[in-house]
Parts: sequence; structure tokens; C-alpha cells
Amino acid sequence: MLDLKLDKKAFVSFMEILVMNRFQTVSEINNYIWNKTGIKIFFEKHSDNDSEILEGYDERLISNLIINDEDLCYIDIYYLKDNSNQFYITEVALDFNT
Repeated sequence: MLDLKLDKKAFVSFMEILVMNRFQTVSEINNYIWNKTGIKIFFEKHSDNDSEILEGYDERLISNLIINDEDLCYIDIYYLKDNSNQFYITEVALDFNT
């Protein structure tokens, strides 16, 4: 089995670059991360039910970063939909204490 390592500091720095950027789709976000880091992450919307999204709060995408069958990091990407219906990234939260 190939043993892969994650440079946490570099990954956190990269993920923070996403803030204040716009993307058309969730797939575009996934592909952007894959193309820049070589890490496959599959984000999904936290909720497809609008009634579960609290008024005044950003929506979010969620995913677990799994390498070598080990959960390394839980990731939240907070976003707003702009007037063009694009994802405008407002914040990225990473939890390596999974």
C-alpha cells in the first residue's frame, strides 16, 4: 500500500486561498482542489432543505479528508450564493481532531 502524507500547514494555507473566490458548482470546487493539490475531496451541501438553514447564516459544504483509509480532517466551506447564483466562499474551517 502506498503511504501518503499530508503537509497540514500547506493544506490549510491552500484551503484559505479559497475564501473570497467564486465557483459555478460544487464539482468545480472539487476539481479546483484536485488540480491544485492532487487530493480528491467530494463536498456535498450540508442541507438541501432550505428550512434547515438558519436565517442570517452562510450555507456550507462538508467533507471528510480521508488518506490511507484514515479520517484526517473534517472540512466545512461556508458560502453565500451571489446574484449570478455562484458559490462565494466566505470561510473555510478545518478540524484535524477527527
